[in-house]
Amino acid sequence: MNCHGAAIRHYLAGIPEVANRYDIKSDVNYENLDNPVMLSRIADADVLIMNNIKNYPLLSPDNLVKHIKPECKVIKIEYFRFDGFWPLQKCFTNDFFYMFDESYSANTYTEYISHPMDARLIRDHFQRSLEKLKSLDQESDIKIYDFFMQNYKRIELFRDYRHPSAFLFAYMVSEILKLIGLPAGSMNLIYRMPFGIDVRYNLINDNVKRVLGLEYENTKIYYLNGVFTPEQFFLFTRGYFKRDMSTIDWQTVQKDGFAFLQHEADQAENSYRPVATRLIAGEHDEAEAAIRNILLKEPRHVRALNDLGVICWLRGEKTMAFEYFLAAARCDNTDPVAIHNLTVSLVGSGRREDAIATLKASLESPDGHKLQDIAQTCIDIIRGLKENPSPLFNYLTPK
Repeated sequence: MNCHGAAIRHYLAGIPEVANRYDIKSDVNYENLDNPVMLSRIADADVLIMNNIKNYPLLSPDNLVKHIKPECKVIKIEYFRFDGFWPLQKCFTNDFFYMFDESYSANTYTEYISHPMDARLIRDHFQRSLEKLKSLDQESDIKIYDFFMQNYKRIELFRDYRHPSAFLFAYMVSEILKLIGLPAGSMNLIYRMPFGIDVRYNLINDNVKRVLGLEYENTKIYYLNGVFTPEQFFLFTRGYFKRDMSTIDWQTVQKDGFAFLQHEADQAENSYRPVATRLIAGEHDEAEAAIRNILLKEPRHVRALNDLGVICWLRGEKTMAFEYFLAAARCDNTDPVAIHNLTVSLVGSGRREDAIATLKASLESPDGHKLQDIAQTCIDIIRGLKENPSPLFNYLTPK
């Protein structure tokens, strides 16, 4: 697959039922056009998850299936992309570095984020983008269009034109689990981080949010394994856009971004970068040791508490995991990841009423409006009030 495959691999590798059954490998297709190692892995595979590649005949599904065992399970996933939230973005040649609209200039974050846009332009562009997404859906074994339509207003599903969010990756993996005969409930916890796709992000104009009815707010942007406010993100990426992009490599961007954050951003969050790197690599023992050192200094570090809970849950230590999720939610009971994981652990332990009480407390907090829809959806599903709940929460209720 392309870079999406690395994100899917990290999710799958973190699920014990999958990791115990399969040796999971991933190859970035555009980096392995003539790599015999990749073809040998495909020949030995029990399950092959691949993009529906059209530009490189050697990597097309029709060609790759010639190399697999007869009993190999093949799952095609389209290269899902969606530009409907960015109607003025005309050029994507440099979007690896430049994360926002290139068709107009703004000197300040306020000027940029509130730039006037015609409502009809926004709606027409969004509709065309939906039609493209639907056509991609028809060519994929993993379908996301219905999930997108049910959730795009209240949950961030794309970080930019070409890269899904952690929530959308989590949904795709839950669908993969069904296709390989594992319960979707195996995929029920998420780290805060977006698993290697944190090098891409696009800010969404306030007028686009208003016209399309987007309800979620991103006060923190996880980018370069650091944490930016939207304004900090604008200032950093804007500075790069003014430079000659042909002379800039990824290592430079990462180094400069972290230096920027050392001066500008929340140090408690950005000191977390080494832990994030270990989590990406699946080094849970090392990550746990680093997290515990952080918690000695910052006992209310929401991200560390959440990720320690996920590590415990993956080890089968569900009681301990619950305690960490509860601690994270108590530190910030409007954090969507903390609330999501706490709810999962409560329901998974049969404590449905406790889960409802916890979600209600979040809704009643001063910032509860930020979680209005996600928390209420969880409550409704736990109580069984919704006939057709969003697929994102299908795995909250025991099957």
